[in-house]
Amino acid sequence: MQQQQSSPKRIAEKRGSIIKQPNDSPTISPSQLIKMNQIDTQNQNPLEIKMFKVERQNPRVGDLVAEDHEADLTYLGNIPKKLEQKQKGDYQKEYQMAKVDQQRDSYSPDKSMTNSLIISAYPSIIKNFQFQQQSDFLTSPIQQQGIVQCAFQINKSGFNTFRPKFYFLKDNQCYLAAKKVGNKYLISADKENIERKSPQFVGQVSCKKNNQYYFYDTGLNPKRKKEPYRKCLGELCIYAIPKTNEPRQQCFKFQNDPNNEYLNRKPKWDAKLQTFILNFYERVKISSIKNFQMILKDEMPEQIYLQFGKWDKHYFNLDVAAPFSPLIAFMIALSNYDQKLQV
Repeated sequence: MQQQQSSPKRIAEKRGSIIKQPNDSPTISPSQLIKMNQIDTQNQNPLEIKMFKVERQNPRVGDLVAEDHEADLTYLGNIPKKLEQKQKGDYQKEYQMAKVDQQRDSYSPDKSMTNSLIISAYPSIIKNFQFQQQSDFLTSPIQQQGIVQCAFQINKSGFNTFRPKFYFLKDNQCYLAAKKVGNKYLISADKENIERKSPQFVGQVSCKKNNQYYFYDTGLNPKRKKEPYRKCLGELCIYAIPKTNEPRQQCFKFQNDPNNEYLNRKPKWDAKLQTFILNFYERVKISSIKNFQMILKDEMPEQIYLQFGKWDKHYFNLDVAAPFSPLIAFMIALSNYDQKLQV
């Protein structure tokens, strides 16, 4: 029986994956090629793939999530009759469509099958990352490739009930602390001494308007005519959304790189649940308007550089990747928590 040849223009894959076959989609770059399960047996090469948007994969358990699926995506295989039940506000459970094999990035031409390699929006986790209680380290971008899983905690106990303190944690150890004074957040590497005169003072967040935040280093306000003058590290704008059930939108720019904008990753509206769905890769338990993921504008495929998600009443997971530093990540988290926000 003559074997049917695979057309290079056809996108095909064995059971357990999602494919997309639009007519006008641009060809994905070689660095972003996905090695499909089915190959061209005549040329012993992976099939040519034309895609606009790649379905993301959970890097931990290998599940395809439904967060990015659209009408022109086709699923080959046995679709479960019911998607996993998902309660409002419970983002810890995966919103699954199908199981896939663990990904491999090697291709052997003498084999007729190879597992799928699917790009994840969530970078690989940097394990055993060594934090240092030093200003230079805390104010510098993450040096390793991948994402560092940290946390943001609010302390409202005792005397902090009406004036809470905020902590940046890694492995339950506090590396940065902040408190609000007027329209500013003062930040120190010493949680017992959060003052501008503290030797561990590392910077501040200033709110000029209800939705405009400026991040500064340890310098002084130029209006005081005293040196050293402070330097602006970045600017964050949080936009008001007319509809209260829509998530916030925000834009961040580094002062030394104003051409690149970091925006919130857009969630998908689920008509059945009447809520927005966004995969937080098991780092969120509680639905909150403060939950967000930051991506670089117009970058394809999307990559998460900063993720902020509510885990408990006064505890958020805060995941950081380069070019963000622990300090900038903490400043963005503080801005999103600010009680002055009317969005």
